[in-house]
Parts: sequence; C-alpha cells; structure tokens
Amino acid sequence: MKSLLLCSYASENSQPEKIDRWISELINYREACPLDSKQVETVDLLLRKARSWTTDSQVQ
Repeated sequence: MKSLLLCSYASENSQPEKIDRWISELINYREACPLDSKQVETVDLLLRKARSWTTDSQVQ
C-alpha cells in the first residue's frame, strides 16, 4: 500500500523516475517474497496502476 501512495504522489508531481524505481521495488517484492494468490493479485494491480502513471506522465 505504501508503494501505491508513493507512486500516486510521484505521478501527481510528474516524477516518472521515482515511479520507475517503485515499479522495480514492487517487481522485486513479488519475486522475492512468498505471497498468497490475493497478495499476488494486489501487487499485480499496483504494478498495472504504476505503469499507467509512467505512460500518462510521458504523454504530458
């Protein structure tokens, strides 16, 4: 959840480099931690949302 808030803040302030760093952290977390299916679903949702923010900020 912390990553989502940080990504949201960075997105609103047009800081795609920070969003990219959090995307990397989410990917590392997903790969390194034993997660149940609900947690995997949540991380995947966060990744999709964060990736959409990087796309949005590149368009602006």
